[in-house]
Amino acid sequence: MRIALDGTSLVGSRSGVGAVVDELTKGLAANDDIDLTVLLISRRAGADLGSHLPPGAPLRRLPLPAQAYHWAWRYASRPSVRGYDVVHGPNYVVPPAGGGAELLTIHDFTAWRFPELVGGATHSFPRLVDEAIRRGAHIHAVSNTVAEEALHYLPIPAERVHTISNGMVPPSSGDASAGLEASGGHPYLLALGTIEPRKDHPTLLRAFAELRARHPDLRLVVAGGDGWGTEAYEKALAESGVANEVIRLGYVSENTKADLLAGASVFVYPSIYEGFGLPPLEAAASGVPVVATAVGSIPEVMADGALLVPSGEASALADAIDRVLTDDNERLRLLAAGAARVEHYTWPAAVDALVDLYRRLSSP
Repeated sequence: MRIALDGTSLVGSRSGVGAVVDELTKGLAANDDIDLTVLLISRRAGADLGSHLPPGAPLRRLPLPAQAYHWAWRYASRPSVRGYDVVHGPNYVVPPAGGGAELLTIHDFTAWRFPELVGGATHSFPRLVDEAIRRGAHIHAVSNTVAEEALHYLPIPAERVHTISNGMVPPSSGDASAGLEASGGHPYLLALGTIEPRKDHPTLLRAFAELRARHPDLRLVVAGGDGWGTEAYEKALAESGVANEVIRLGYVSENTKADLLAGASVFVYPSIYEGFGLPPLEAAASGVPVVATAVGSIPEVMADGALLVPSGEASALADAIDRVLTDDNERLRLLAAGAARVEHYTWPAAVDALVDLYRRLSSP
């Protein structure tokens, strides 16, 4: 099968979507049934992307800026990308396939449910998705939660919505001592993720301020690049009273992330909403107990492998973290249950399911 996969998310610092697309690219390129082409929808960025792709994944660069294509696809459904059995857009946007099948991955419905929490080009996703559906595109949902939301928010019949969960690559074994260096040798909570409103770092900072009275040696390490929530984060930090005990690292490499996970006492994920939630699985795979909010797909993905609390409630979050820090039985239970959840999500299984879907979509 001739498959075109949009690889634009591979350019620059890898977000969660970039990590997903990287694994899909590697898995599809290694599949004997797939003749894969990676699309780059950017005029300037990613000039050397082709040299980083796996063997068997040639790069096709579309010559105009992404913004121009998005505008044209949103209002006119052209130009098309021809010559493929399936064109797959793994990040909300799929080019018109010019006679081939179109598959569009939706990771979450933030732009629909919480438009005030998104920035930049993300605001255009609903219109782009609607236009793709009008052309006949199918939806790939990364969780049952997202699939159910697709039927609620999108003008699409159920038979064109397909659930295939993401896989997960456990982080490499990290050096706990290197992780502890980031906190000056103190025990620490770890938060991973871009500083954006959906991740709700302000609630985490309020919870940490409560915890400091009970655990004066505790620190909070926040790793993740600047997003459109940085101003709110900095304001909340200044008002928290614990700014000196919070270590902000910015975007970190995979090796540094592994070190931070290895040394963390608790991984905290205080999101307002998630469509999948890869970081809690990575933490569980690294042997770190997880405290998260019971929002979106997190209860589906983590089940009893995380201690779940309501979103936005700083005191509930602080109490849950305190429980993990002080109750050895609860900590051991979370570690065992988290390790069991990790086993449900592998990339070979995800790629096999996706190839089967391609096969069904490309059949007459």
